[in-house]
Amino acid sequence: MGAYYTPLPVVQFIVRSVDYLLKKEFGLEAGLSDTSKLTNGIHRVQILDPAVGTGTFISAVINIIYSSLLKNGKKAVGQHMFIMICFPVFMALN
Repeated sequence: MGAYYTPLPVVQFIVRSVDYLLKKEFGLEAGLSDTSKLTNGIHRVQILDPAVGTGTFISAVINIIYSSLLKNGKKAVGQHMFIMICFPVFMALN
């Protein structure tokens, strides 16, 4: 038990690697920012950070998704994403 901190460069490498693998190995062109759904309506890509800690991982994921959306001409993040991340980010910042 206890608190652990992963240095930002390590976090960025891990998050970029997951984004790359989603694109190359799973055929999801948008990687982490993929919004497609399965036939049952569940999103193909779901983010779970059960041990938020300092929020470094979730922040890096949000940055990758946000950058990808801007790059593709989208200006806003969907409300569902905000609801899913609002509480963990709030807890990490406190």
